[in-house]
Amino acid sequence: MVVFGHITGKTQNLTQTIWRILIRLLGTIEALIVPGLFTISNVSGSPGTAMDGSHIRSNSGYANLSLRFKGILYMDASARNDWSSTIVDPFFYPSISGSWIIIEMFPVLKGFVLEFLKLRGGWAKIGAATGAYQTDRYYSSAGYNIHGAGQFYNPTTYPPVGLRPESVVTAEVSLEARFFDNRLGFDVALYNKNTTDQILSADVSRSTGYSSMKINAGEINNKGIEVQLTATPVRTGDFQ
Repeated sequence: MVVFGHITGKTQNLTQTIWRILIRLLGTIEALIVPGLFTISNVSGSPGTAMDGSHIRSNSGYANLSLRFKGILYMDASARNDWSSTIVDPFFYPSISGSWIIIEMFPVLKGFVLEFLKLRGGWAKIGAATGAYQTDRYYSSAGYNIHGAGQFYNPTTYPPVGLRPESVVTAEVSLEARFFDNRLGFDVALYNKNTTDQILSADVSRSTGYSSMKINAGEINNKGIEVQLTATPVRTGDFQ
């Protein structure tokens, strides 16, 4: 916590490493010798078994800054960088948001009609990688063996070249007001969300030996207005 004049600030810095490990064991049988006893030794015939899994490692660095001025102006900023084992390029996503309590700066506006007035805005960018084993040639176990030799098969997804992380950028501005001793209020927000470099699966010619590949192709834009109205028509000591 840092205090400079009427400005109060707080910073935070973190680093972390996350491992995501998935292991699946699958088995199929035709019938049980003793009904209701689900064990491999109780299988009639030869059981079919399979096992697969994935390992994903993600390293992250994160920093946060919060500032406040006289209970009137507030600002929060953050920055994060991720390194994922599922994609070559790291991805950086910052964010910043702020709010202005207008009624605190201009108390003359506060009266019986207007109780609270706040303007806020924000901008943020986030990123995302792809799934495990999508960017290189990885062999997969076939789940059976021939004369004791394990069998493996080629992937069906062609390894992409220059695959980039997905990116989502969002901006928003809003106005919040309350009236008549907080009995009536509204919150109006304008937002714009733009998604680029979406990672999609595209079909490729089977003559390549593959059926699909990952590409950066998708782009989506969402924008709109959100309006929230609140009202308390009846207020007593025990009910509102």
